[in-house]
Amino acid sequence: MANIDKLKSIATNDSNWLSEAEDRQKNKAWLKHSQKIAIKVLRTLREKKIKQTELASLMGVSAQQVNKIVKGKENLTLETISKLEQALEINLVSIEFNTHSITKDYIIKKVKVDWHIYTKRAKVAKQKTPYKINEQVYSQSEINENCVNYG
Repeated sequence: MANIDKLKSIATNDSNWLSEAEDRQKNKAWLKHSQKIAIKVLRTLREKKIKQTELASLMGVSAQQVNKIVKGKENLTLETISKLEQALEINLVSIEFNTHSITKDYIIKKVKVDWHIYTKRAKVAKQKTPYKINEQVYSQSEINENCVNYG
């Protein structure tokens, strides 16, 4: 048998490297996140001196599942991420909300309303009895009890 025949008998034509490469490109976004989580999990395991089998027990999953997670090629569910966070007492995922503008608008409106109430009460306090605010009559003692000092 010639060397070329030996090579042909050993070599396989069924290499699926192309489809694997296409899958990696298609799943690039979540793979990147999965790898970052895997690195953080591995660091935490090392720092806390916890074995993968112990982590599996803490999470209530198999050791094989933990092994897939730490390889960074597992598409993790929120449930799995939550189990990891609880078992290791770390934060893996955080979601930021842009509440600055909402809070700012609320504060500005509240200050305007409070200032309006304060000035209205201050004007009423200077008047003589009976005091009338929005068609409702108040006595001096009611005004003094309900007037808040904003100064």
